[in-house]
Amino acid sequence: MTGAIFAAGFLITQEFQLARGYSPVSAGVRLLPFFATPMFISPIAGAVSDRIGRGPVMATGLFLQTAGFAWVAIRGSLSTNWVELDIALLIAGVGVSMALPTVPTAVLNAVAPRELGKASGINYMMQRFGAVFALLAALSALAITPPKTQHAPVPDPVEATLI
Repeated sequence: MTGAIFAAGFLITQEFQLARGYSPVSAGVRLLPFFATPMFISPIAGAVSDRIGRGPVMATGLFLQTAGFAWVAIRGSLSTNWVELDIALLIAGVGVSMALPTVPTAVLNAVAPRELGKASGINYMMQRFGAVFALLAALSALAITPPKTQHAPVPDPVEATLI
């Protein structure tokens, strides 16, 4: 989940800035439906998961995240309006926001109290590893297949990403 969030955020940002020519601020504003949803949905999802259980909330959240990302993958092109992409990212963001607070709670509820520190550390470490490896895969894919741009071509996508 964390890897998909970071890789999607990275690749969509690259598309908005490099391929569509949006400024960093403009790209950030267009990504708010994806990145701002945890502030609003996560508290509600946490409360709902306390009532109905972690499994259904996590499963629904991961389904919505997958559906939103699939929509972006299927419909996403330079001819696609950014509003349509934002609707898909909003759906993915709601899904992320549902799964995000429930996973650590489910992990910590699954271990004995004396093991809470280890479980929390391992969960956090695995989330970071997932993010790192997903970003490495995304950056590798970007380096192998440079984006087709409507604007001036970028000679080296890796260099452009790191600037």
